[in-house]
Amino acid sequence: MTPALRFALWKVEGHFLKKAVVNSAYRTPWHNAAVGGAENSYHTKCMAVDFFLPGVPKQKLIDYVATLNVIGGLGCYPGRDFIHMDVRQRPSGYRQPVTWGCT
Repeated sequence: MTPALRFALWKVEGHFLKKAVVNSAYRTPWHNAAVGGAENSYHTKCMAVDFFLPGVPKQKLIDYVATLNVIGGLGCYPGRDFIHMDVRQRPSGYRQPVTWGCT
């Protein structure tokens, strides 16, 4: 993980006083393709993590991660207990992360 991503995960853990369970962080290009990841996935750049916090409702986690200035991408997957966060640069004018699947 990049230092910015590790710092963001540390902030989340500190806020909820829980340790994150990481489903996926760095992926080789081959593994990323095998799991159906995006071609230019931030996982292949050490800039993304999929995780959850035991005992923390998914929506509370989403709401908090969206407040972190360093987070550029926030993804949610219906029926899954984990979320995706990455430290991409936000597009110009964005005050929140780019999101998908989060309602």
